Amino acid sequence: MKDRGGFDQGRWAGRTGEDCPYPDYPFCIEMCFFQHEVAMWSIKNFGKQDPYLPLLGIVEEVGELCHAHLKMKQRIRGHKDKHEEEAKDAIGDIVIYLADYCDRMEFDLAKCIQTAWQEVKGRDWTTEREENERREQGDSDRQSRERSSDADNKK
Repeated sequence: MKDRGGFDQGRWAGRTGEDCPYPDYPFCIEMCFFQHEVAMWSIKNFGKQDPYLPLLGIVEEVGELCHAHLKMKQRIRGHKDKHEEEAKDAIGDIVIYLADYCDRMEFDLAKCIQTAWQEVKGRDWTTEREENERREQGDSDRQSRERSSDADNKK
């Protein structure tokens, strides 16, 4: 792994908007700059640290997001607005920790998102669900016929 001690030694050195590998995708350009900003902030504040530390931060924030959602659903420990704000804060923190983790692993967050989305958006779960429902209905019909046949054989 590259020396992460100084910004000018990292993979972000001298990077400009034209260097972003996704010039046709404004979201990805923004994500590149966001990851760059998080990397600079994290290196300044924490220096060299193992990538698992931001990963643990992600897990902690997911717990906070779940907690906010649970309390909102239960309608306890505050009102809906309070829980929504806590959820939004946790989501933001998750993304920041994720950008830090990706940078320390030398992953391009925008590329990770774009690659995953290309795969996910091609999935059609409705078709699979319909096929499973037909298969389950066929199994149910077969079991009914078998029970009926067993009853006829016992007579």
